[in-house]
Amino acid sequence: MNTTRHGTGVPASETTTTSADRAGTSPGALARPWPVLSRGDQGQLVKAASELLQSYGYLPEQGLGNVFFDEAMAETVAAYQKAHDLPVNSTLDAETWNQVRDDFGTVGRGERDADKVGAVQVLLSHNGHQVEVDGLFGERTEGAVVAFQRKTNGLVVDGVVGLITFRALVTGGV
Repeated sequence: MNTTRHGTGVPASETTTTSADRAGTSPGALARPWPVLSRGDQGQLVKAASELLQSYGYLPEQGLGNVFFDEAMAETVAAYQKAHDLPVNSTLDAETWNQVRDDFGTVGRGERDADKVGAVQVLLSHNGHQVEVDGLFGERTEGAVVAFQRKTNGLVVDGVVGLITFRALVTGGV
């Protein structure tokens, strides 16, 4: 069940790359709009966002993230937005996703932040890759990232989730 809606706008700042998304990654990889998530939405994208907000210290550790965008999630998103001087609307909109992505950084093999890795694993699963959501970035998770990067035209295939691969995982591709 897909309950998300798509936002609009791609800031010019999204044309930069990180070590995980080096030269050779297509600028078109940034073109797909961020999904907009708000109260009442549910599913894997909400779960991944919950994992990341746990990682960033805005939600208490609750095991695998919540799949429901409930009042507690809305309050958490509002607190995150306020802390980052974003418009406070309790919605994971394009501006908020950009900040979540910037805070994400780069995740690869050996990453010790189980919440970030769990979010990557949830997003890989959301995109059709069989991977256990265990918070450990090992050989299987790396293999799933490589498979996702190979099937998603325009991504550098390196097995690491940088800013561009992260966006593609959230938005479903390029």
